[in-house]
Amino acid sequence: MMTLLLLLAQEWPQWLGPTRDGVSTEKVAPWKEAPATLWKADVGEGHSSPGVAAGRCFLHFKGKENEETVAAWDVATGKELWRGSYARAAFQSPFGLGPRATPAVSAGKLYTFGVTGVLTAWDLEGKQLWQIDTLKEFGAKNLFFGASCSPLIEGDLVVLNIGGPGAGVVAFRKDTGAVAWKALDDRASYASGVAVGKGAER
Repeated sequence: MMTLLLLLAQEWPQWLGPTRDGVSTEKVAPWKEAPATLWKADVGEGHSSPGVAAGRCFLHFKGKENEETVAAWDVATGKELWRGSYARAAFQSPFGLGPRATPAVSAGKLYTFGVTGVLTAWDLEGKQLWQIDTLKEFGAKNLFFGASCSPLIEGDLVVLNIGGPGAGVVAFRKDTGAVAWKALDDRASYASGVAVGKGAER
């Protein structure tokens, strides 16, 4: 069960917020009493945080067996706007079976990364635009607790720590899913990346 409180504040479109550092420009006065629950929704298991953008709340969670689900709700009313699912590889873990990575919203598209390494792009109405099984595509092994890296949006790229040979880090074109570049032989980790400094795209 997910419980959400409505705050009229800036969007929170990715892991750790707009600037990926957990900082908000909003000022919220201290609560004088416990905030009221405005709406709640039944969802499957997972460790993914919700993302908020375009007046919607997006969440990625486990659906049926060997399936993951993405859903969107109106943040003001809690009305479910859409729900989409896709098949994934079998996965077992003592730490739960749902997705770990937080979705990212950018330029009218939503990007999710599942616990078995499935990267998917959606439009904000729930249409699946493209999908890549990254572990299969790059010959990477899954982590003990599952793929956990939240997508990093940098310009027109979606960047992820995949962990395959020559594909430790992979950047995908946001619009098509095509590989823009890949680098390193490092295995994946449970951390989510951040972009630092300035540099030319390869």
